[in-house]
Amino acid sequence: LSSDQSAVRNMNTALAAETEVLTIDDATRILSEAGYNADKTLVPVTKGHFFYWYETYNTILLIDDTDGKFELVYPTNNEDIVANYKDDKALLHNLAFSRSKTEVKSNEIADVLKAGNNVSLTEEIKVTDAKKVTVSGKSVKTNIVVPAGESVNIDLNNNKVSAADGIYAMAIGGNAYIDNGTISSRGLYICPGATVTLGKNVKVEANGTDGGSAIRNYGGVVIINGGEYSVLNAGDFDYSKQPSALYCDGGYVEINGGKFNGGNSKSYAVNINNASVVINNCEVTSGRGAISLINCAAEINGGNFTNDFNGSAYTLYYNADVLTASLKITGGTFTNKNTGSGAYEAYIAYTSDIAANINIDSSVLVKANGNYYNSAK
Repeated sequence: LSSDQSAVRNMNTALAAETEVLTIDDATRILSEAGYNADKTLVPVTKGHFFYWYETYNTILLIDDTDGKFELVYPTNNEDIVANYKDDKALLHNLAFSRSKTEVKSNEIADVLKAGNNVSLTEEIKVTDAKKVTVSGKSVKTNIVVPAGESVNIDLNNNKVSAADGIYAMAIGGNAYIDNGTISSRGLYICPGATVTLGKNVKVEANGTDGGSAIRNYGGVVIINGGEYSVLNAGDFDYSKQPSALYCDGGYVEINGGKFNGGNSKSYAVNINNASVVINNCEVTSGRGAISLINCAAEINGGNFTNDFNGSAYTLYYNADVLTASLKITGGTFTNKNTGSGAYEAYIAYTSDIAANINIDSSVLVKANGNYYNSAK
């Protein structure tokens, strides 16, 4: 926090030296000239915090947005700012995502994002001529890439970005905020070190025939604030390729809402391994399983998790054999609709002796075959 507060003081000193600062583009230009690369990766080091430019006062604010509370941390010596900043959200601009958006056509988007520019789509895009590219050490087939070190705001503008079978619509190596449209085919590929924030009006679909997931995260940070994530044509998928609405191996996942649909796939709608996970609220429905957590430090604070599959099925499957794994559930409802002979319990937590750090609140509801249980059972 002291480092972030020092950065705010220095940035405000640079802004105060200018006689005219009219727009966020003016502010980020001035900060860039002062040595702050606001056009790319200017974010606080404190988790859950953001730098905002308050245009009314030409002042940078440090905001704590952990769990959506949006509290001013620094500076707090201006009574007008303290009194008005929450009511003036439209006048506060997050420095990481506040540059002007360039309107782009399909043949321009790859170059524009590569250069780290914010974009607003003017038409639908289909990735057909993709090549294998390496992003943050990962090889992926696409031609729409946000490279490491770049931060962009992608406004889909009610359009769709799709790709042919076996091709990802986008690969993210840097930081991206995405909202207001649909990403289809193999969806999003998130690389180690990347940060992707998804808004409440985004849809991401896996609708190929080769086992792709809507979101596939390898070691990045994924923050989901709503939206819809689906596995389509699930019956055609190769189970070994783990088709999921959200598949994650490593990194951090935070879910603050949204709908996840695994279709009739034999995989899990939400399939997370070796990661830190916080689920505050969401709706998950699937065939075989709603959610799987393997070797995760996981916290579930609410949500509805439902599966309906005529065979071996778990609404929540948890498995761990590492000391860093843990499971805490403070709320939520877990429902297994299957009434057939192959149905397992709606909620299963399996752990070896090495990782028995499991804490489940008594308010958690578990439903199976028409019966209701609280977590104590």
